[in-house]
Amino acid sequence: MKELKKYSWIAAAVTSVMGTLFHFVYEFSGNNNFVGMFAAVNESTWEHLKLLLTPAFLVGIVEWFIYGKNYKNFFPALFISILAGMFAITAAFYTYTGIIGQNFMIADIATFFIGVFVTYYLRYKIIKSGKLSSDKWVFISLAGFAILFVFTAYASFNPPQINLFKDPLTGTYGTSF
Repeated sequence: MKELKKYSWIAAAVTSVMGTLFHFVYEFSGNNNFVGMFAAVNESTWEHLKLLLTPAFLVGIVEWFIYGKNYKNFFPALFISILAGMFAITAAFYTYTGIIGQNFMIADIATFFIGVFVTYYLRYKIIKSGKLSSDKWVFISLAGFAILFVFTAYASFNPPQINLFKDPLTGTYGTSF
């Protein structure tokens, strides 16, 4: 388990760096629509959740090849922990902005790091517990990822017209092809 803890810290650091870069990847790509399905296309809360989702998933795939195959519950832990991290970002953001009445860039950045911490702490705990090791949970988690990524790609271009998807700077939703 000492190795698992070490890998978790490394993965959290890599995800943090990648997530920070993913804030700018869409713009750097010349607003490439394929890139926009996985990287933030605007300043909405939803688009900022991609800064955790995509890097944590990609890091998770690399981790699976390094050590994840040794744990039957790796993919369920990956899926649940990423969802929890996304929820933590959303809850932290709306809680602090609801209390203060506005957002601050430094606090927004802190919510991302809170989400990363929640993701990797929970994933470590789930893997360590050995729970969710059945083939059923592996299937559910992989199907969950497929649904989540399809929705994320769709919502980048056809977002629901609710505040979670609204760019606070422009008042617009998503991007267009």
